[in-house]
Amino acid sequence: MELLETIAQSHEIEKIIKESEDYLIIVSPYLKINNRLRPKLTDCFNRCKKSIILYRENDLTQPEKDWLYKFKNVDLLPIKNLHAKCYLNESTAIITSMNLYDTSQINNHEIGVKLTIAENEKEITQLLDFINTIIKTDHSTFDFSLNKSSAEEITMGDLYKELIEKYDFPKKLTTDGTFDFMCEVAMKLHQFPDEDYKASGNTLLRSAKLEKSLYEKLKAELLKKASKKRSYDYAEFTEEWFKYLKSAFPNVQFQKEENIITATNFPNKGINFSNKNGFATFDFNANYDSMKRIKQTKKDGLEVLMSNYRLYWNGIARISVYHAKDIQVFEKVVEDINYCSKGLFTVLDEVKKFNI
Repeated sequence: MELLETIAQSHEIEKIIKESEDYLIIVSPYLKINNRLRPKLTDCFNRCKKSIILYRENDLTQPEKDWLYKFKNVDLLPIKNLHAKCYLNESTAIITSMNLYDTSQINNHEIGVKLTIAENEKEITQLLDFINTIIKTDHSTFDFSLNKSSAEEITMGDLYKELIEKYDFPKKLTTDGTFDFMCEVAMKLHQFPDEDYKASGNTLLRSAKLEKSLYEKLKAELLKKASKKRSYDYAEFTEEWFKYLKSAFPNVQFQKEENIITATNFPNKGINFSNKNGFATFDFNANYDSMKRIKQTKKDGLEVLMSNYRLYWNGIARISVYHAKDIQVFEKVVEDINYCSKGLFTVLDEVKKFNI
């Protein structure tokens, strides 16, 4: 579950519309579809097997009705006294205070909750039951069962949503690169029926069904190609690295501007430290011949000592240290700081021996 403020809700609602394959449900007492959203809904209505819109009776303009009635897969259901607002497709739901109305999205302060089928299947099933109950109050013969069963099936969209939360994957050079990569792996494992493919025939719909055995097999295959997402970003790492450096070397005046850390005369006079390249860079203010001699005699041994990192001796007067290319992604920033500190102290021990 994720809490959303006003701008985030607008983004997530558009994302639900964009990613709908099986169905789209809009529950909004007041509807006023702007020119920016209309083409996105048009694509969605033409793509989805079913779209259901609940609105408050007598609160939809005739031009809006005329436009919506053009789509044969759209069920437009007026509901007396409707006040609930939610938006959902086969993989994601948002329960919100926001109407699908310009004023709500621009001028109002709104709060919403995002649910995903991968993490909140029970709650989404309950939400569908609630919507069905609302519909039955005014439309007792309306068949809502197809939409409910769709939410309970395992699809490519479900698998994508489940894995993308925790892992990074290679991407195809397309607008939906990660999902298309997953589809490429899936199509090598299984022959899908024609109706599961997008119109291009090159990739699958998010609604493509996965039997449990295929779901487990495909998930295992995709995880072989995945890397865990970090629970922190570069800015957080830099902040923690800065704190560590100040604590480990209290006599050094470290400075930080945005994400760049610097220090002069560290570890020795005439050496400037920064994190401009990698997590540690040393720039040497020494004459050319002296640094050339040091590089010739020290470079190979230093690279051996730093075999768990990437060390570059750039030109004559700069050494930069990076994370190893094949290192496992750290889940916690403290683990990353520990790794970098070990590399830093190894380099410092050698740099201090340079006779500059």
